[in-house]
Amino acid sequence: MGRAVIAPEDLVITRKGGSQGGVAFYATGKSGIKYWFGHVELAPAVGKKFRIGDKMAVISADHPRPHVHVGINVEGIWGAGKELLHHTNYTHGAPKVGIQLKAHAAKE
Repeated sequence: MGRAVIAPEDLVITRKGGSQGGVAFYATGKSGIKYWFGHVELAPAVGKKFRIGDKMAVISADHPRPHVHVGINVEGIWGAGKELLHHTNYTHGAPKVGIQLKAHAAKE
């Protein structure tokens, strides 16, 4: 609890939400990826912008096992031919999203 939740890329906060044990918020990244962050103390203001690496929030103490969830929705970038490698069974091994985005940007 209390650990920083940092911006994975330049992004803007689009709305606030709830989560059991803390609050949640949504954001859209410069890449077009949409994010959901759950189990945080306070949601940033809608419209607030963050740069990659900025502290956006802290992990809430309102959960028996404090942690943060980060959901990513890449449907907005698929139309640009930027489908990302992924796993659907929670196994590890796909390249990190940031690495894949940098590779796509280098091709443009």
